[in-house]
Amino acid sequence: MKTTDNFKGFIFDLDGTLLDSMGLWEEVYARTLESFGKKMPESYLPAINHLSVSDGAEYTVSAFGLEASPQSVVERWKSFAADAYAHNVTLKDGAAELLEVLRAAGKKIGIATALDRGLFEPCLARCGIDGYFAAVSTVQETGRDKRFPDVYLNAAEKMGLSPSECVVAEDSFIGMQGAKKGGFFVAGVYDKSAAADAENAKQVCDVYVHGLSELTVRFR
Repeated sequence: MKTTDNFKGFIFDLDGTLLDSMGLWEEVYARTLESFGKKMPESYLPAINHLSVSDGAEYTVSAFGLEASPQSVVERWKSFAADAYAHNVTLKDGAAELLEVLRAAGKKIGIATALDRGLFEPCLARCGIDGYFAAVSTVQETGRDKRFPDVYLNAAEKMGLSPSECVVAEDSFIGMQGAKKGGFFVAGVYDKSAAADAENAKQVCDVYVHGLSELTVRFR
């Protein structure tokens, strides 16, 4: 089993990996669709979780035939989610300990996310972990969603590291696949929102864990 001595950098997804926030987004998406008189199907959440905010909004308008602009969808999402990120969203169990172990070991830590900075930055500050990260990369910045490795490659580049020197921690099966395409060591993190993909994820990931405390033990 590889340990942190084999890697210089760790790149984390936020929603569902470091942040216990996937339930929030299910509620946000459902409320938004209800505001347009639509019901959210089971296939919707996995279809947009890996997309940027703008791409997700365009998908939503197209998939449901909404007589609205993608920007109006984005504004509703943000209005429903902003307060929760600022005041209610918490870290997943073991997140703070894992970050501290990695920092103490001298590892560089980065973020690769589809979230808008205006949502996650207040949350990270409130949770006291904003100072851990040497690099932040978003799909809005790189221009392609997590089906592609760009967001992870950008984070690694910002840390001055190659993909082979980095672990990517992801709860999304699509994100795991994207990171593998980039040549990263992938640590899959279970989240109940992606439970249906767990078995497939185990086939893609180099390591698959049910909690971040397991990563702390594996990579200590």
